[in-house]
Amino acid sequence: MRFHGLDLNLLHVMDILLQEQSVSTAANKLGLSQAAVSNSLSRLRQYFNDEILVQTGRKMVPTPFAEQIIGSIRDSLSNIRSTITASAEFIPGESSRRFTIYASDYFTQSLLPRVLTRVAMDAPSVSLVIVDISLSPTEHFAQNDVDLMLVDSQYILPQHPSVVLFDDNFVCVSWKGNPAIATPISLEQYKDAGHVVVGVAEAHNAYWDSQLTEKHVKNRRIAAVVPSFVSVPICIVGTPFCGIMHERLATFYATILPLNISPLPFKIPPITEILQWHKSCDGDPGIAWLRGMIVEAANFTLAA
Repeated sequence: MRFHGLDLNLLHVMDILLQEQSVSTAANKLGLSQAAVSNSLSRLRQYFNDEILVQTGRKMVPTPFAEQIIGSIRDSLSNIRSTITASAEFIPGESSRRFTIYASDYFTQSLLPRVLTRVAMDAPSVSLVIVDISLSPTEHFAQNDVDLMLVDSQYILPQHPSVVLFDDNFVCVSWKGNPAIATPISLEQYKDAGHVVVGVAEAHNAYWDSQLTEKHVKNRRIAAVVPSFVSVPICIVGTPFCGIMHERLATFYATILPLNISPLPFKIPPITEILQWHKSCDGDPGIAWLRGMIVEAANFTLAA
């Protein structure tokens, strides 16, 4: 389709090129040859009378003009995409749609099994792609590359609709065979134990709970730093260590591992888990159906 002499397919190529800032990477993402993407870039340059992407050292960077217009182009593409999907009837049992969800390992463990059970029953040809929440989710969400996002309330994007799924408390977990830690754990026992903590990927020697615990416990001994909360209970079994994790996740692991779950000997604010979707997809019947599956799973696990 052409609009004022411009092939509108080129706008999608332009969006991906500016995301990836590489012809070869954009070609892989688009499923096209590098020659085809290079040709599209040439046509875009000719139409807009601008270089769009310029080589700077070993990488390509957007021109000021490209940075100025790409937001409007992405909004337009999102509106077109949402109009097409909203106008199409969504029949779960007949659909083979693929949904992308940005979520943490916490969601994967605590909610995804229940969601997949319902999806398998009601929409056996639908597939879900879960992408690690640490991979710049808000940037991709703003570009409408993702259907749903599950995040802590502090990370939501206020310009897009969302719904609260649940609140979850933090608890202390320890190995059942450890005689040095009672249930409930005392503040002294917590201070004396080695700690298994979750590291912050972007920072060296930073832990997710440092600011929450340091006013209660100074200079705690870090026994191990792990990349995610699902690693905490596994690394604690058989050791004298303890760790902090979400109560839902701890309760799940206590059914398969010899763990004690204890209230913390000090207060940490609970986490509020949010389900969010792009504003342009508010009328998408497929995304509305999947949101319902996730909300139902959250309510089911709360009742359980």
